[in-house]
Amino acid sequence: MTAHEPGEEQETTTGVRLERRYRRLLLSYPPGPRREELLDTLIEGAHAGGRRRPSVRQVANLLRCGLRARLGHPRSRGIVVLATLIALLAGVFGAAAVAPLGWRPAPALPGGAESDALKREVFPGLVAWGGGDAARWVPTGDGEGEQYGFADYWVWHTAETRDVAAYTTRVRDRLAAGGWTIRHDVELTGPEPDNVGPAWRSATFTATRDGLILRFDDTVVDKTAPWSTEGSAGFALSRAAPPVLWLLVAVAGLIAAVLAWLLTGWVARRVEGRRLLRAVIVVAVVAGLAVLLPAAAFAMLWASNSDHPPLAEEVLFLGLRLVLGWLGQPVLVAGCAVVLVAAIPGRSEWARPVRAATFGAAVLALLAAGSAGRLPDLLDGDRLPATAAAQPCVPVAPAGSGAVSEDRLSYVSRVFVRPDATPEQRNLIEAAIGRTPGIRSLTFSYDPTSQEYRDAYCHGAPLVAGSGGALPHFWQVDLSSPGVLPGLAAEVGAMPGVVAVRPA
Repeated sequence: MTAHEPGEEQETTTGVRLERRYRRLLLSYPPGPRREELLDTLIEGAHAGGRRRPSVRQVANLLRCGLRARLGHPRSRGIVVLATLIALLAGVFGAAAVAPLGWRPAPALPGGAESDALKREVFPGLVAWGGGDAARWVPTGDGEGEQYGFADYWVWHTAETRDVAAYTTRVRDRLAAGGWTIRHDVELTGPEPDNVGPAWRSATFTATRDGLILRFDDTVVDKTAPWSTEGSAGFALSRAAPPVLWLLVAVAGLIAAVLAWLLTGWVARRVEGRRLLRAVIVVAVVAGLAVLLPAAAFAMLWASNSDHPPLAEEVLFLGLRLVLGWLGQPVLVAGCAVVLVAAIPGRSEWARPVRAATFGAAVLALLAAGSAGRLPDLLDGDRLPATAAAQPCVPVAPAGSGAVSEDRLSYVSRVFVRPDATPEQRNLIEAAIGRTPGIRSLTFSYDPTSQEYRDAYCHGAPLVAGSGGALPHFWQVDLSSPGVLPGLAAEVGAMPGVVAVRPA
């Protein structure tokens, strides 16, 4: 047995490590003898230069050239442009697909004693309404998009809060002393010179602390009638994006972009020498990119319509959610279709099991992508039991005027009124609902045969014939956040004609 000197063993170990590092880098190149040729050249050059590990420049060059070689067509720059755009689009959708996982660590918004403490911190000595938890995502006020879930808090005006500039400044200073970071300082606004409505004035600022975003607003409106609103002072509380979300989005986007690049290279090599197939795929990909890239950019910009979260979070995370919702299925179908076309075996390939299996898998993927848009309907439990909902039920009128909520995330409530309530009573109740902060919309229902009655009294089933005439009529009220319900009940629950205020 031949003994090795310690220096020789160390040199051998270093050479093995260097070879492993180069082999990992050369995985960026397509399989083939080229890898071994490059490996021999790289190791020989490293030994000659006394190098123990690849340099940063060498790593970057190998990755760049390897990914370029994956595309084939070494003399064509067009494939590089197409692959770059496809990778960019795939990175966006990869990040969008993983982003919901990053929101899971986000805690609930303050509730209970914590919410009460926040009310006292912002509005000491005043009775504050609202608060509680909220869904992570909610529709925007116009119903055309989505925004971060938030909880509304408010107080009715006093002589102190009507001085909007001074009161808002005191709230800002109080929060800053309590550890909040003031992100947007107090901003005063008022009506335009040509305003034809009631005069108003407002002051706002935004603060952050412990993963929460607080946007304060104090607005006073000159009352035009005894029942009209004079505004309120309040704030919306929402979550900030968890730090892990940034990491997940970045990693998922990068992985999706690399996979898209490799898949583009596979397709490019598959269609090489097949002119008709290549022309079909190039035209389809160019047309798809011409539509999808501007649409994705528009969705990202469309998300920047709220100033609750920071702009970077808003455009990135809300934009990713919109991109996935608007374009997820078209992108999935288009990608599967391209793979399907590229996977069509040539004349000499039909007998090869691997080629046939690839083609079959592409067909199944395309069919699955085409039906993906219907999966939410199939999984929607509220839509499945149609036969059970067809059985008529005997409705029961709600009792009591207090707000009772079994769902802490209910965004819809109903205000029930006696059928014999006078028109004046109904008008005053409607005005009181409308001036309550956090009310987005309301509709009045009085027809016992309507779907609204079925939903309110029988969970969607029809009412027994003749049983709805004496039931209370009701307003169905959309809330900006679930915690608005107790404040709504306090505002209208004791008014003449009101029977009850309940979550829907």
